[in-house]
Amino acid sequence: MNRIEERHIDANSAAALAKAGVPDELARTWGSPAGVQDRTVVLAWQDDTLRAAAFTSSRPLTAYLKIGATWTHPESGPEAAEHLRRQLVGAIEERAWKRGLVSVKIQYHPSDPTAASDQAAGYTPWHTPQMATPLPSASDHVPTGQVRWRTEPNLRPFPYVRQTTEFTCGPAALSMGLAGQGLIDSPSRQLEIDMWRQATSVGGHGGCDPYGLAVAAHHQQAYADVWLSTEDTILTEDVSTDADRDLKAFVQQDLRAAAKNAGHHVTAWFAIDELRTIVDSGKAAIVLIDEDQMHTESCPHWILVHAYHDGAFIAHDPWTDSHLGESWLDGYNLPIRPEALERLAQFGDPPYRSMVVLHV
Repeated sequence: MNRIEERHIDANSAAALAKAGVPDELARTWGSPAGVQDRTVVLAWQDDTLRAAAFTSSRPLTAYLKIGATWTHPESGPEAAEHLRRQLVGAIEERAWKRGLVSVKIQYHPSDPTAASDQAAGYTPWHTPQMATPLPSASDHVPTGQVRWRTEPNLRPFPYVRQTTEFTCGPAALSMGLAGQGLIDSPSRQLEIDMWRQATSVGGHGGCDPYGLAVAAHHQQAYADVWLSTEDTILTEDVSTDADRDLKAFVQQDLRAAAKNAGHHVTAWFAIDELRTIVDSGKAAIVLIDEDQMHTESCPHWILVHAYHDGAFIAHDPWTDSHLGESWLDGYNLPIRPEALERLAQFGDPPYRSMVVLHV
């Protein structure tokens, strides 16, 4: 290879990739823009012949890069193809480190033989979660994945689950936190739904407020501190009537009283440095964010922040945009810089900030 080129995906990319030599089906798949994701194709040329290509993607405000797929010229023999691919992956890694990213993830089809060679080259396999895709349309071909960190971390093994509904991010994040701290055996859909029923402030398909999550944690014999920067009723943005707003305030007050009996309540706009102190001490925090900047949908969302490494918080996000090509790898051990989390960790107008801190 004598030239490596990186192209950001736009509306004209599919045709351009096919013209460059990428097979038509791959060109159409790789060349489709997807929301706010940063999607690129890295091309490796020998003179005027395309020898190898890789598709990469990442979320905004994060510090990782995912290699979603690779391709090598069909005329290359097995050894030459593997050499080309390793060169291409190495070039992607080098670019990622120069950009200050914290990790490079590689996604595979379960039968992909390149996983073994990547492991030999320094990538670490990740255990594929049992709950990795949306329900009920879960794929039978859940991808496997490996990671290389810029600097090797020492992370506690918090399991990952993809939330099974559109409104159970809080219980999903809570179940990951409880399991990672040894307070439950493992997450499950039954536990996710049970905790949602304990934590939600209004019936129907409503999400969970921090007091409700603390109460659900208490049901699992966990001790939780609630940090919330306002005494007002929160998460009322989707409430359309005064009657529903009054009901939500009434139930939330009841959950607040119950949560105070199960832990501490701090009314404060916590600083991101305080969150780092919390995770550095061995605790985990379920943090409220606004999904808009990572998923182009403004709604409240809970993620689990469980570590700090190489200048970034490490989080499990139970939501993935599967229709845009995301997999569990995009939500698992997600590095987020403090300045990015400063922007993400607030919701509402006027904005408020909240987290639920779990104790062992």
